[in-house]
Amino acid sequence: MHNLKRSILLALGGASIVGAGPVVAETLEIEAKGERWELTTTDELNFGLLERQPWWDDDDAASDFAEAERGRLPGDAHFAFEDLGDGLFDMKFWDSRIEDDTRPFVDSEDEGVVTEGVERDVCIAAPQPTSDGASLSPEEVRACSFAIAERMISLASVSESLESSGRAVAGALTASMLNLHGAHGRPMTRLTDAGQTTAWVLGDYGIRSHGPADGYSGVFGVGAGHNFGPVQLNATVGQSRTRDDLVFGGRVRNQSDFVMLEGIVPLLEERGLFLTVNGYHQWGDVEVRRGYLDSAGQQDASSASPDLHGYGVRARVDWVDAWEGSSARLSPYADLSYSRVRLDSYREAGGSLPAEFDRRRDSVTEVRAGSELALPIPDSVFEVTALAAVAHRFDSDGARTSGRMVGNPFVENDFDLDGRDYDQTWVRGGIGIEGPMGPGDFSVMLNGTTTGEMESGWLAASYRVDF
Repeated sequence: MHNLKRSILLALGGASIVGAGPVVAETLEIEAKGERWELTTTDELNFGLLERQPWWDDDDAASDFAEAERGRLPGDAHFAFEDLGDGLFDMKFWDSRIEDDTRPFVDSEDEGVVTEGVERDVCIAAPQPTSDGASLSPEEVRACSFAIAERMISLASVSESLESSGRAVAGALTASMLNLHGAHGRPMTRLTDAGQTTAWVLGDYGIRSHGPADGYSGVFGVGAGHNFGPVQLNATVGQSRTRDDLVFGGRVRNQSDFVMLEGIVPLLEERGLFLTVNGYHQWGDVEVRRGYLDSAGQQDASSASPDLHGYGVRARVDWVDAWEGSSARLSPYADLSYSRVRLDSYREAGGSLPAEFDRRRDSVTEVRAGSELALPIPDSVFEVTALAAVAHRFDSDGARTSGRMVGNPFVENDFDLDGRDYDQTWVRGGIGIEGPMGPGDFSVMLNGTTTGEMESGWLAASYRVDF
């Protein structure tokens, strides 16, 4: 049967000590593919069941399982890759009677070849014709025992899921950074003349795709301010929303309200030097749907809605029009910011593996330096604006994730996982347009960053009216 030469099925009988048979167990716990499994055997040739096995059509995985099993299950625990049709399997396995024999099967032009210590098997559900119409002789019929693997859920196996829930804090921090350094990030667009009042609307929409992040943030606010001469005081109220996709179909959604206060102080107004100080407070709730794999390897999830609180401050110095050419103007700046977020402790509901999480706090301190370029558009009242900056985060990693599994599903139920390592330095670039429109002035800028801890890209827009 030449079609049997397509042998890509693996089986194992296991090795034993010379003169003694293998220790046989009805069920066996092993470690393979970096996880723990419980193995049993079945004589039923069920294609659907076999195709769901973790070793199916995966030679490396089958070898891992075979080496871990080593003949400790009753019968010859075969690990198959692919059926050959007509209920027929061509198989190979290591004979448990041969000491330390772990050599793989070597295909040959000769049918029925048997290399030392390696037996070639044909396993079928019942005698029946092959695909070419030939019938199998009785000596070619062999019933095989197949190993059935069931993933053993352990604390280690759900650690990736537990750790991913940290995006609830990281996403809120990223939204805070977008609030400070997005549309709010250019305070000179809100500066008005002494004695005047100004009002605005602003917003940002950004996507996150750096590192493990996969989501978006949105910020919307309305505000007003008055220039008293020595200082301009501004206030903005608004809302931020974030979403992050987690492993195994999980997700985090955050909706927070915020209020931001801002003061703009002329240091040397005739030289264009201004100091801006911001402070904000945010509060809201987070919808956490943590996904994971259950004992059958199927996706499952547990959910909770903890409260979130945060605050932040920033100090920024702008040197407006520090350099002017024939048409272009260059305005460098530098700022220092601090943001802190707290996610209250919570207990998940639903799913087969709910957990209880301790309160988590995370804070970051960042410094930025860059410059804005304004270039008038010929025969137009509008200007092209461009921005380039470098940012550095002093913190090297995020908050730890700690808590315990609910209902004591494991021998060890408490967990305390490291926070994610931060990319501490990145570069931002932006290009946009601004100028008068109707009774006020508008500004829009498209921004992008290199790998870092802010949105991969976002659009910032604002409209301001003075009166």
